[in-house]
Amino acid sequence: MESIVNRLMKTGTRKGLQGSQPWMIVGIAAATVRVLRRLANPKPETLWRQSLKPGDRFEVTVRDRPKK
Repeated sequence: MESIVNRLMKTGTRKGLQGSQPWMIVGIAAATVRVLRRLANPKPETLWRQSLKPGDRFEVTVRDRPKK
């Protein structure tokens, strides 16, 4: 779905700048969808980061969030 929105945004912008008003509207609408998606689904926060050396191991543990 993201690739369709990106393609519509690029094509709409390119053809819109060449003078096609309908394509410019498509490009603006696709860009708006892209921005709203990013605002609604922010990237997850990095909780821990460390370099690993050869032979190092790490364990990932997932816990349920406490109920409020």
